Amino acid sequence: MEKRFVSVVARCSQNDFESASSGVKGFNVDGSIVVGAATSTEGKYILSVSENGYGKRSLFEDYRLTKRGTKGVNTIHITEKTGNLISVRAVNGDEDAMIVTDSGIIIRITVESIGVYSRNTQGVKLINVGDQEKVSKVAIVDHEEEKDEIIEEYDTKSVDNAKS
Repeated sequence: MEKRFVSVVARCSQNDFESASSGVKGFNVDGSIVVGAATSTEGKYILSVSENGYGKRSLFEDYRLTKRGTKGVNTIHITEKTGNLISVRAVNGDEDAMIVTDSGIIIRITVESIGVYSRNTQGVKLINVGDQEKVSKVAIVDHEEEKDEIIEEYDTKSVDNAKS
C-alpha cells in the first residue's frame, strides 16, 4: 500500500495537552504520514517544502487555533507539479536551509530569501530536481555569511629558480 502524504498543519494550545493524565490524540492523520512538528516558540514562520523542490514560508498566525484530535488545515497546495509535502519546520527567517535530494545533491539557501505566502498556496521553486529525483530532507542551520575565497597565484618560474 502506498503511503499517503497530506499537507496539513494542526495548531493547538499547549493547555489542551497539559490537563491530560495519560496520552492524548494530538492530531488525526487518517492513515497519512506526519512529516514534521513545530511550536510557535521555535520561530514565527512555518517553512513547508515539497518533494519536487517547491517551498514557502507562512506566518504561524495564518493557521487557526484548533483543539487536539483535529485534522488540521492545509499548509501547501499539493499538485502533481509540487509533489508531496516532505518537510514542515518552524523558522525565524535568519537561518539557512539545507535542502538534500535523494541523489545526494545539497544546496544551502537563506530562509530569508524564501517568500512568505498564505497557507494554501504552492510556493516557489527552491531547488531544481530531475525527473527521477526528489527532495528527501531539509535541515535548518545557523546562517553563515559567504566568504570570498582568495586564490593566490604565484609565478612558477620564480619558485623553480629559488629551488636551483
